[in-house]
Amino acid sequence: QDNNSLNSNCLFKEQTVQYNEVFFVPELFENCILFVTQGSFEIVNDLNQEHTIITDEMIFIPPFTSLKARALSPIKLILLTFENNNSLYQKLNLDSQTIICNTVTTGFKIMKINSHIQLFLSSISAYLNDNINCFGLFLNKQSELFYLLKMYYSRDEIINFFCSILCNKNDFKQNVLKNYTRDSSVSDLALKCNMSLKTFTRRFKENFGETPYQWLLKQNIREIRIKLAD
Repeated sequence: QDNNSLNSNCLFKEQTVQYNEVFFVPELFENCILFVTQGSFEIVNDLNQEHTIITDEMIFIPPFTSLKARALSPIKLILLTFENNNSLYQKLNLDSQTIICNTVTTGFKIMKINSHIQLFLSSISAYLNDNINCFGLFLNKQSELFYLLKMYYSRDEIINFFCSILCNKNDFKQNVLKNYTRDSSVSDLALKCNMSLKTFTRRFKENFGETPYQWLLKQNIREIRIKLAD
């Protein structure tokens, strides 16, 4: 069986997987939403839940979380990657101070794709099939998706779907991602995480495996590559 890595440098990517093939989404800095537009697959690496994902369902994959799955039929997928920052609350029309999660925040979260999101995904598929590779266009389409989510899903549905990043306020990695911006310095991040520079640097190396300066440098290089691709 061939492993197909679903990764995207242009926000959206469409992928087809043949019956019984194993595919995976690697650990990324960004959040991922995987939309199933055709077929079904089963998750083979989720220890907390056993799930079969079918046509017209979407699954949320938080940062630094990998997904491994096996196709139960020929499937067609659309992958969206997006950053985890403070603007997410605004995009979803949520107040971070009033969010209370009534569900377990671990494991993958699945939600039904309604008719409005289906039409949206059809437009994304058409753009990708026409080899349109405009970062600005897909950034606008990402904003459109969040607008559709807050318009056509309930607040509880949205919180449950994104609970692993909306409710996990005490997790160090999530706190870094929440407070990171393109203009962040190491001292800025330490201050926003309410830690001394020494403590922050130590915790960062424990959680990310590198110094905060090295990590920020990689994010800057990534941003430059995205701009060059655009």
